[in-house]
Parts: sequence; structure tokens; C-alpha cells
Amino acid sequence: MSAHFLQNLPCLFAAAQDPLKTGLTFSVLIPPDKVREAARLCREKGYHIEDVTVSEVREGTLVLYHYDHFDRPGRICCMAVSPDNSINSIADIFAGADWHERECFDFYGTVFNGHDNLLPLLLPPDAPTPPLRKPDQGKIPLATLFPWAQAPTTPEEA
Repeated sequence: MSAHFLQNLPCLFAAAQDPLKTGLTFSVLIPPDKVREAARLCREKGYHIEDVTVSEVREGTLVLYHYDHFDRPGRICCMAVSPDNSINSIADIFAGADWHERECFDFYGTVFNGHDNLLPLLLPPDAPTPPLRKPDQGKIPLATLFPWAQAPTTPEEA
């Protein structure tokens, strides 16, 4: 199933993917304030949440959401970059996101706004948090991970 329904969101990048190379059928990079809208659209189209994870890049916290179907191929990835390591929770849309968001909070300190139980999940309460944060010099640009993220700065460069 095509995930083109996500292209209707304001997005910074959207493209069909080769599932044999990426394991995905579609990827989209959206503004952080569209994460909940994307989750609702995925739910309406019969997707479930596989995972929520984060990675640190120079631009901020890259939050990745993988969605899939139980009965047919169609795995998609919705991504958003948060400059301040916080993003709106989708746990009320997909209950399965609860633990994933709490794990990201444990290890990276990512705050999921509106999450009603954002407590440590795996680490003891006295663990130095967040243990997986990188120093600024250890963070790479988003365009290094995803070459398509390097947008032209002027129409002449396009």
C-alpha cells in the first residue's frame, strides 16, 4: 500500500522507498508540530506503531516513528527534528508508543509533551540521565545521515 497520504502534510521531504534496500515503502520528514497529525493519519489508514526512537544530529533531536500493517507490506517512517529535545506525545493516539517514548526519555532526555506517565522505564531512578546524549562535537549533520536533507538555499541551486 502506498503511503502517499502523508504527502498531504507540510513536509520537508517525502519519497517512495525501495523496500528491498531500506525495509520501507515510504519516508517523510515533517515539522515537529505535525507529528500528531501524521500519527492520526496513519491510524486512520490502518497502520500500527512499530517503534519510536531518537538520534541526535547537529540540528537537534531526530525523532523517528516507524509504522506498518499487520496484514500487508507498507512500512513507513515519519521523522521530525526537534531543536529543543522535546516533541508532542502520540501515546494517546497509539498506546504502544507509551513505552517507546519513555525509553527515549530514559536514554536521551527527550520530553514528549502531553505524555501522562513520562517516568523512567528501564533505568533506575538514580541513574545519571540521560546516558546516551552526545557531546555537541559528536553530532553529525542531518544531511550526512540523509543526503536528501541538504536543501538548496537559493532557487539557482535547485
